[in-house]
Amino acid sequence: MAGKNVPLPAAQLPVIGAEAFVHLNLRTGYFSISDRRTKRVLYHAIDVTLEDVTFIVHETTRQRVISERCRRVHAWALGTLVDFDSNPDVRGMTRVTYNPYRCGHFTTTDGTPVERAALMIFRDRAGYQKDN
Repeated sequence: MAGKNVPLPAAQLPVIGAEAFVHLNLRTGYFSISDRRTKRVLYHAIDVTLEDVTFIVHETTRQRVISERCRRVHAWALGTLVDFDSNPDVRGMTRVTYNPYRCGHFTTTDGTPVERAALMIFRDRAGYQKDN
């Protein structure tokens, strides 16, 4: 069912404390949580909180997206899963987004590149970085 969180068997649900990939599903607006080892999508969440985050952009696929004007998953956040579907407060945090047509990295609203973050909350089709 498109646009719905579909329960999975308990063995497949994301494990809090495990490393996971997160990317935005552009069709549904949910964030996909994938197993770090298998890259398999485990869950579609309304929001996700990660710590010790590294942002990854696969440049070759990004160039295909630009040349073919098609959607392909090629950018992720990799970090330790803290929580999901918990409706966290993002007030006072810096918004971080990614647009393959603008540049090849994640950026803050003022265009500053972001490669790593101590804590990120993903919700509302964007990420929010806790200011130090």
